[in-house]
Amino acid sequence: PIKITLPDGKEIEGLSWKTTPYEIACSISQGLADNTVIAKVNGEVWDLDRVLEGDCSLQLLKFDDDEGVLLLC
Repeated sequence: PIKITLPDGKEIEGLSWKTTPYEIACSISQGLADNTVIAKVNGEVWDLDRVLEGDCSLQLLKFDDDEGVLLLC
């Protein structure tokens, strides 16, 4: 198991090379999952369907977040 830390300090358990940022978003709420466009893992831009490799910090960015818009342009 791996530990995924969200910006609010909440920790979620996942599986290395299996859990994706999209799955984490879905576990929080379907609305969040539907509105998330990109993730940042340990500060690095990360596709929502790319598996997490180990313990990490995870930020889910929505289209209406300034950073989310900038990363998509």
